[in-house]
Amino acid sequence: MDFGMTNSVIEALYRLNTRNQAYVAAQLRALDLTIHQARSLQFIAQHPQTNQKALAHYLGKHDATVTNLLKVLEKRQLLTRMLTPGDERQKQLTLTAAGQAAVASAQAIFAHREQQIAELLSAMGHEQLVHTLQNLAGQLDQ
Repeated sequence: MDFGMTNSVIEALYRLNTRNQAYVAAQLRALDLTIHQARSLQFIAQHPQTNQKALAHYLGKHDATVTNLLKVLEKRQLLTRMLTPGDERQKQLTLTAAGQAAVASAQAIFAHREQQIAELLSAMGHEQLVHTLQNLAGQLDQ
């Protein structure tokens, strides 16, 4: 997918993103996780007793899709879904010990990848690149 933009920022970001996604997906497969499962577990770890609606919003997925994803994680005993006191329609999501271990393993994958990239950039180049990309994302969101 070049579209005649060999030296464009968009093309370079696309190639980098494609390679990074393939790397992460392969590493997560070794943990028997998909990227959406890993992101879900990470979100739940950061937001204990969150609910499915908040997770669906974070993932940008429909409730039914998230329900199916959570059923798989629950069946694998990585999380529990319990009715929220006072709201019978919502379920609180909590990681099990196995779920916490899966989060730690997934975080190690991302930390390793971050380390690989950081080693390829100078310290200043790394910070400058992160800052520039964050600024671009912020400007494009407006």
